[in-house]
Amino acid sequence: LLLATYSTFLESRPPAFETYAVAEILSLAHLAPELQLHIVHLSAMEAIPMLREARAKGVKITAETCFHYLALAAERIEEGDTRHKCCPPIRSQSNQDALWTELLQDQAE
Repeated sequence: LLLATYSTFLESRPPAFETYAVAEILSLAHLAPELQLHIVHLSAMEAIPMLREARAKGVKITAETCFHYLALAAERIEEGDTRHKCCPPIRSQSNQDALWTELLQDQAE
């Protein structure tokens, strides 16, 4: 059954949903330039450049991710295993690698 696969769940929650939300927040940041903004549960690597660019422009924004986005990858979730369904979803190994790269880079700065 196609609905039992994790890939179907993942495809129903694309990174664009997350990046759209981040873009919306950033588009309103000018209304309260002293307000510290924070993104919770960042899972989409596509949002990282958006956050870096906003910070470079002086927007006070931070983000955090979660353990499961750093430890689990969609490719390793077995068919029918619903224990890993969360929103935003656990994404690909390459996405996980990008989150780690950003996390470690920020630690070095």
